[in-house]
Amino acid sequence: MSYIIKCGIVLLIVYPLIPFLLQISDALKRHCIFANFVRYPFFTDFNDLPSCGVTSAGRNFHLSSAPEIELGIWHITPQSEKDTTFSDDDFMRSLSDNSPIILYLHGNSGHRALSHRVELYNVLSAMDYHVIAVDYRGYADSAGTPSDAGVVEDALRVYEWITEHKTEQTPVIIWGHSMGAAVGAAVSKKLCDAYKCPHGLVLESPFLNIRQGVEDNPSSLPFWIFPWFGGMVDAFERYCSLFKTDRWLTDIHSPLLILHAEDDNIIPHWHGEQLYKIALGLESRSGLHTQFVSYAAEQEYGHKYIHTDADLPAIVRNFVKVSEKEMISAETF
Repeated sequence: MSYIIKCGIVLLIVYPLIPFLLQISDALKRHCIFANFVRYPFFTDFNDLPSCGVTSAGRNFHLSSAPEIELGIWHITPQSEKDTTFSDDDFMRSLSDNSPIILYLHGNSGHRALSHRVELYNVLSAMDYHVIAVDYRGYADSAGTPSDAGVVEDALRVYEWITEHKTEQTPVIIWGHSMGAAVGAAVSKKLCDAYKCPHGLVLESPFLNIRQGVEDNPSSLPFWIFPWFGGMVDAFERYCSLFKTDRWLTDIHSPLLILHAEDDNIIPHWHGEQLYKIALGLESRSGLHTQFVSYAAEQEYGHKYIHTDADLPAIVRNFVKVSEKEMISAETF
C-alpha cells in the first residue's frame, strides 16, 4: 500500500473525529482560541524595540498580573519625543504629559512584535499618542497559560497600572483587534460595572461572540457537514464564556468605534456591522457616540491591514476628541 493511500486512510479516520476531540479536550480548545504556541516573529529581542520596527522611543518592561504571572509589555511614547533619552522613571512620568494613551490588545497568535501590530503602534505614535502593548499570559515572554478569564485579568491589570501613572484628565482608549476586541469589550464592561469606564473603546475586526466567531471561522468550514459540529461549537462557548461582545455592549457606557473591512476573510464584515446595530439600538447607550467605519473590499485591508488606511489618523483623532468631551460631560453631570 502506497504512502499516499495510507495517509489518505488516516486522514479519513481522524478528520471526522476532530470536532469530537475539540468537544472533550480543553487543551485543544485553548490552542485553537489563543494560538499562543505560534511565537512568530521568532527569536525576538523585546528589549530592542527599533530592531522590531518601532520608530519612536520606547521601553520593554514586565508587570505582575497575578501570582507567578509576569506580563511582557511595551510602552511606546509619542513620536515628538523620539529623540528624548528616557530612564525607566522618565517613561512612567511621561504618561502624565496629558497625551492620549492607547492600551492595545492584540488578537490570537504571534506577539506584540508582529509586523502589522508594530505598524499600527507607529501610526498611533505619529499622532503623538502613547501606546501600551501587552502580551497576555502565555504569549511571548509573559508567563502562564491563557484563558478567557486570565487574559481579561491581564488587560485589567495593565489598565490599572496606566491609571496609576497618568493624570486624571488624560484619556485612555482601549483598542482591541480580533480576539483582542473581545478582551477589550469584557474589560470595558468590568470597568464600567465599577464606575471606571474607559474614555473610549475601539473594536477592530471584532467577532460578535465566541460562538459565532467559531462558526464563521474559515478553519471550521470543513467540519460543518458533521452532525456533532454544533456540539463542538457549544463546547467552545462554554469554555470561553467571557468573549460575548454583543452581550457586554449594554453595560459599556463609553464611546465606541468599530472598524471592519468587507474583505475580512477571518471574521466576516457582518460581525462588526451587527455589533454597530446592536449598540445603536441599546437604550443604555442612548446619547453615547457610536461609530462604524466600513472599508470597501477594493481597498484590500482584509483582517489586519486597516492601519494602512490614510484616513485612519483623522478618524481616530476625531474619536478621541469626541470621547474626551463625552466623558467630561458625563463626569460633570
